[in-house]
Amino acid sequence: MVKSPYSMANDRVDELEKLLVSIDWTNITQSGSLLSPRRVAAINDALDEVFDNKTLQQFLYDTERLKSLSLRLQPLAMIASLNPGILNTKAQVLLQKLLSHQAYSAKELWPLAVASLVETDHFLSNLPDGKIDATAAKWYRMFVIDHAVSRMYTSSMALPLADDVEEELRANVKQKRRQLISQFESMVPEVLKVKEWDAGTAENDDSAPFVLRAAHYYGHRGNDHLDGLQKLSWTTEDRDLSFSKVPGFAAEALNAYELAISNRLLAYAKSFGTSESPDLPQSDLDTVATVAPWGAKRKTECEGFLLRSQALADIANQYAAISCVCCYRYVYEVEESFGDTATTASKIRDTFTKATHYWRRANKSGTRDGEKYRTLARKRISEHMAYLVLNGSLGYPLSYYDKELDERDAPIFTRFLEMYMIATTKKKSEPQ
Repeated sequence: MVKSPYSMANDRVDELEKLLVSIDWTNITQSGSLLSPRRVAAINDALDEVFDNKTLQQFLYDTERLKSLSLRLQPLAMIASLNPGILNTKAQVLLQKLLSHQAYSAKELWPLAVASLVETDHFLSNLPDGKIDATAAKWYRMFVIDHAVSRMYTSSMALPLADDVEEELRANVKQKRRQLISQFESMVPEVLKVKEWDAGTAENDDSAPFVLRAAHYYGHRGNDHLDGLQKLSWTTEDRDLSFSKVPGFAAEALNAYELAISNRLLAYAKSFGTSESPDLPQSDLDTVATVAPWGAKRKTECEGFLLRSQALADIANQYAAISCVCCYRYVYEVEESFGDTATTASKIRDTFTKATHYWRRANKSGTRDGEKYRTLARKRISEHMAYLVLNGSLGYPLSYYDKELDERDAPIFTRFLEMYMIATTKKKSEPQ
């Protein structure tokens, strides 16, 4: 029986985890390292292979295998710190990247995660030419810069000690974040900065390794602008000022999410091909219909999707986010009697319908192949927002689920509901 890509990747991770806890006790001496030269060579070889396989690295995070692997990598990092030189350059970079990525997932570790990611960028930028491949070095730098930016919240980073000036710390965090954003954007190939790319873009070898890096970055930037919308308060004296910020946040978020989707669609087509695929809605399928898929080797070098379910879930999340952004814009247009609410409502309907399509296909694909993918954070809140704005024609009311919105989404929805009630109440009170 031929194993699925999911099973084969799991087997490879199992082998790596076993290697990392395997000590060659037969060669131990009183003065020698507990990691014999033979084991060190095997570990370097295994980490080198993962270093080169960008697609497997994404699999680790998508399936949360990175969490268990990190428990084994942490002691290796401790041993390596006491024995400089036992790990080669590729292994050092990979070890730092993987452990930083795992810390990135724990809110209480965000300051350390960001510091580790920034230090990794410094290390990579100062490597002598030829130490590692230049394209790989750029890919790793783009990865760590993007993830540092997406966790670099001033309130989390600026934790003053007794002699520190908090305002100065906050200003420095903001300045560093701006620098990193500028640095990342200078590294994105120009052909990945446009939503309407052609077949030549899809086949561009110079941009191919960075398609998913660009996709993730633009998704993170969209999250940043959506977060700005979600934090606005509507029941204070500054309500008018809050409403005035909606168009700017919405425009920036929509641009970023649309770039994230176009690059993810390109990565999907490169990873799986598009012939005879019911997974993509027709309009998205038309966008990538001429894209030829990568071969197996190219897919790992350029970072593709290993799991079809995760690719579909990622795209669903971007469409759901656009739906949420448009819900804010719709309510703003109602409040200000400005813009075309019918067009905005149509976009909410279209993007929410696409998100639902992708969620269903992701679930079906995962069930069929035994794949697991991370829970989608935006699914419920987008369902509830769309239901509210579209008068119950799409989405689900709060009462649909036994479990209420989680502790992060509940106050976001409450603030949006306040905004909706203010806007619609005003509309009803105006002379017809």
